Amino acid sequence: MLEIKQYKTALDVLNGICKKDDPHHYREKQVRAYLRDGIGHADDTIVAKEGSGHHYNKLWCYEILQSAGTFKKAAIALPGYSFYDGAYWKQLGINEMWCYEIDPDIRWVNMRLLKYILDDIEIKGKTCDPIIDHRFLTRDVDLAIYFECERMANLNTVIYDGFYTNKPVLVFQGGWEKKRGYINLCKTLEDFKKTLPKLDIMHEETRNEKHMVIGCLE
Repeated sequence: MLEIKQYKTALDVLNGICKKDDPHHYREKQVRAYLRDGIGHADDTIVAKEGSGHHYNKLWCYEILQSAGTFKKAAIALPGYSFYDGAYWKQLGINEMWCYEIDPDIRWVNMRLLKYILDDIEIKGKTCDPIIDHRFLTRDVDLAIYFECERMANLNTVIYDGFYTNKPVLVFQGGWEKKRGYINLCKTLEDFKKTLPKLDIMHEETRNEKHMVIGCLE
C-alpha cells in the first residue's frame, strides 16, 4: 500500500534529519512542522488536509486538474516541500516530474520525502530561478505548474507561444498576501492575469487570498 510506503519514508526522513551530522539537520523543525500541519488521509494515502496554507493551495490545484485528464511528463516551479504531492502526481498519471526550486536544500529534502513514490515516478529537478533561468527549463512536458507566482517577475516576459515543445496545460497560482521575498502581489484576478502569457483559459478562480488560472498558450 502506498500509505505504508509514505509512513516509512516520513519516519526515515525524521529519524535522519534529527541527527546533528545530517546535512539538513538545521531544517528539522521546519520539516517536522510541514509534515504535522499537512497530514490527512484519503483513498489509503496520506494527503494534505484542507485549510493548511500552501498545502491547501496545492491540493486545490491537483483537485481541479483531475478533470483535465491525465499527464505523463510534468514540471513544477517552486513546489516547496512536496511529501504529500507525490500521491496526487500518481493519480494524475505522471511518470516523470521535473521540480525547479530556488532553495537547494528544499530540493534535496524533497528527494528524501518523495522516496516512497520513486518506483512509480522518476523525479528530476534543478536548483534555479524559473524566471532568470527560464532557458534551462524542460520544455517537453504535458503539464507545467507555477506555484507562488508572488515570488517571480511577470511570467509573460519569459513564456510565449512556442516556448514549450507541445501545448501543455499551464497552471499559475499567485495572490496578494505579503511575505518576505514576495515581489509580485496581485489583489484581483484580472491584475494577476495581466502578468501571465496569453492563454486559452480553462479555469480561473480565487480562494483564500490566492488566484489560480489554468489554460494553454494561445
